[in-house]
Order: sequence, then C-alpha cells, then structure tokens
Amino acid sequence: MESARRSREVNNQWLQSQYGGLSLFFGRRLANSSDIDDLVQETLIKVHKYFIDYNIRIDRGEYREAYVFRNAANVLTDFLRKMTVRRQGQHTHIEDVAEGDWLASTHCISFDPEGELEMQQCSDYLNRCLAALNPRTRSIFLLSRFTGLSCKDISREEGVSVSRVEKHLNKARAALHEFYEMM
Repeated sequence: MESARRSREVNNQWLQSQYGGLSLFFGRRLANSSDIDDLVQETLIKVHKYFIDYNIRIDRGEYREAYVFRNAANVLTDFLRKMTVRRQGQHTHIEDVAEGDWLASTHCISFDPEGELEMQQCSDYLNRCLAALNPRTRSIFLLSRFTGLSCKDISREEGVSVSRVEKHLNKARAALHEFYEMM
C-alpha cells in the first residue's frame, strides 16, 4: 500500500516537472495564450491516465519525455482540427461589435477544396517520406522537431553520440529536401 502511494507521488511530481516544457511547446505553436493551460492539462491527464491504467512508474523509462510530447502533439492536432472545423478564429463576438455595425462586420467564409486536397496530398506524402526513414532516424528527427530537444539531449535520450544524432538529422533533412523537390 505504501509503495503504491509513493509511486503515485513520484508520478505526480514527475508530471508536474513537465508543465514548463509543455507550456513552451504549446506557446510556440499557438497564437492565443489562453488555450495553453487547457492543452497542458489535457496532455498531463492523458499521460497520467495511461501510466495509471498500465501501472507504470513515470519516473522510470527511457522514452517518457518523448511519450509526453508525442501526446502533446496529438492534443495540439486535435485542438487545431476542432478549431478549423468550428472556424472559431473567424467568429465575431457580439460584445466586440458596436451596435448597428454587426452586419458590416460579418464576412463570408470561403472554403477552398483544391487547397484542402493539396494540403492532404502533401501531408500523405510527408507521412510516407517519414515512414520510409530508418526508425532511429525518424525517432531522432521527431524528437528534434516536436520536442525541441537539443542534439545533446537527444543523444542522452537515444544513447548515441551527438555526432550520430547530427548524422541522423542530416539524413532526415536530405530525405525531406528530396520530398520538397518532388512537390
């Protein structure tokens, strides 16, 4: 009983230590800072639930930060998808509009099916490009791009030298450059 309580305390402390990094992660990607705390909280809840459901101690494990930031990327993707579907950035709040000016402030929302298709094709091609990478190269590239970790931090996380991390990143960049040239 005591070990389970201690394990929960360790997990909670470790999760709280991730708050700052997650706030920076979301802050770099969102214009509206009022959503950051909600997204951090949602990410921490999902991660905590996963570790509780599978009875895993969070403070043990070599990929725990990567797991947290992968979940954060998923939470952000879901959030942005919802914002796009609901077109929340294009709403006009009644308090923001002076009386009588409401009709003048409304605007027609255009939908560009060609642009959507092009974006979907680009996304599919990029996913295929990433899937074709060596698993370690892909892992290092995603750690670099999604978590903002330095080469030194990634080398510690992956258990390889800094020069090896740089080589993997250069290999991934070359593959993505080929992708860009083909587009």
